[in-house]
Amino acid sequence: MAIIPQKQIFSWKEIENLADLQRFSLLIEYLPDEKLMQRLESLRSKGRNDYPVRAIWNSILAGIVYQHQSVESLRRELMRNAQLRQLCGFDLFKGIASVPSSNAYSNFLKLLVFTPLARSSYKWKTVYKKRSSVERVNSRLDESFGFEKHFIRGIKKMKVRCSLALIVMLGMAYGRVKEKQPDKLRSLVQPAA
Repeated sequence: MAIIPQKQIFSWKEIENLADLQRFSLLIEYLPDEKLMQRLESLRSKGRNDYPVRAIWNSILAGIVYQHQSVESLRRELMRNAQLRQLCGFDLFKGIASVPSSNAYSNFLKLLVFTPLARSSYKWKTVYKKRSSVERVNSRLDESFGFEKHFIRGIKKMKVRCSLALIVMLGMAYGRVKEKQPDKLRSLVQPAA
């Protein structure tokens, strides 16, 4: 008779798809976002705190790393994946009730919109001259982050989503430098060793 060894029921270390979680861990470990988090937490200081700011921020970054096309897709993944909820910082004892609502994500994303730069200003002209150096980044946004075929409605939501994708790209590159892996600086898909 063959004896089949049983895996532990709640051991997440045995999950085969750990490389994805390692990429996300690299990002949230090295992304220098503390000032932003403090600012967002101060804005919420007297408001409701059903969902922690840092957990929502981390989950939005996870949605970009894992190429979720919409907030609803991200929410479904968070409801399904307890390990991702834990990594983002949501309360594990609440289970799927800790996953923010669509409105909570919309309100959070509204906080992230940045003041526009006037096109008639000298600063705009200086920035505009540098446009040719960012064409590779634009290509990566379209292809790697799925902006070519997106389901985002509204220019404000698109701006926030692009900004978040750029933050993820820079955060992962910064993490590679900190991990002494400059040869993988541009890699969005290979896990950190």
